[in-house]
Amino acid sequence: MSVELKYDKGTIFADPNVVLPFSIFDSRIQKNRTLGKYYTDIIDFLDKNKINYVDKVKDYGDISLCNYVVDIDILRDYQKEAIESWIRHNKRGCIVLPTGAGKTIIALKAIIVANSSTLIIVPTINLMEQWYGAIKNILKDNTLIGMLGGGYEEIKMITITT
Repeated sequence: MSVELKYDKGTIFADPNVVLPFSIFDSRIQKNRTLGKYYTDIIDFLDKNKINYVDKVKDYGDISLCNYVVDIDILRDYQKEAIESWIRHNKRGCIVLPTGAGKTIIALKAIIVANSSTLIIVPTINLMEQWYGAIKNILKDNTLIGMLGGGYEEIKMITITT
C-alpha cells in the first residue's frame, strides 16, 4: 500500500484508506484532508508506521544559494547558536532578537541550510522593502529575490511578502 500526499489551498489530502493525524474525511473530494501545518506530523506518522508514501506536497524549487552568497559564515556567536538550535529542532522555531541584531543574516543562513525556495512574511510594506534591500546586498545574483504586495508581483526563489 502506498499513500499519495498532495497539497491544495492550505491543506494536505490523501486517499481515504489511511487516516492521517489531525485529518477529517472530505466528502466533496472523497479524501482525508488535514491542515498543511501538520505536514511534519503526517510524515513522522507515516515513517514511524512504515507506511509507503509519495510526497507531492513538496513542489517548491531546490536552490543552491552557496554560489550566490557573499560571505555570511562570519556569524556572531549568538547567531550561530540560533541557527544550530533551529537545526536541532528539525528546522522549526522562532528567532527573537532586537533591531539590528542580524535576524536577516540568520534568516539567509537558514535559507541556505534548508536549500529550498522561501517565502518571507513581514507585517508591513516598509519591512518588506527593508528585507529585500538587505538580502539584495548579501546575494550576488539579485534575480533570485522577489516581492509580493504593495504593488509588487514578483514571485522568485526567495519572495518577501506582507
